[in-house]
Amino acid sequence: MKVLLCSALLVAVAPARGTDLPAFPFIEVTGHATRQAAPDLARVSFAVRARDASAEVAARTVADRTQEVLDLLSGSGIAPADIDAHRIDKEVVAENESAGFSAAAR
Repeated sequence: MKVLLCSALLVAVAPARGTDLPAFPFIEVTGHATRQAAPDLARVSFAVRARDASAEVAARTVADRTQEVLDLLSGSGIAPADIDAHRIDKEVVAENESAGFSAAAR
C-alpha cells in the first residue's frame, strides 16, 4: 500500500518539475532606477499690510515694502520673470472710532 501511494505521488508531482528552455531566442530583463532632482518650483504666500489715515500713504507703504521683498527674492538668484506677485486689496478700517485706510498685497 505504501509503495502504491508513493508511486501515485511521484506521478502527480512529475508534471510540476521545471520545463526545458525554449528553442527560440529570449531575453529576460529586471531593473531598478532612482533619480533625484533639485526642485524648480516653490510657492510662497505672504501679505504686506499697512494702515494710515490716508489711503494713498497706506497703498504707497505697501507698494514700497512689496518692492523690497521682490528685490530680496531677485537678489537671491530668482529671475524676475519667475516671480508672480499679485492681488492688492484696499479697505476702509474704522477702529475705536478713528477712521483710516488699510492696504494689503498678497
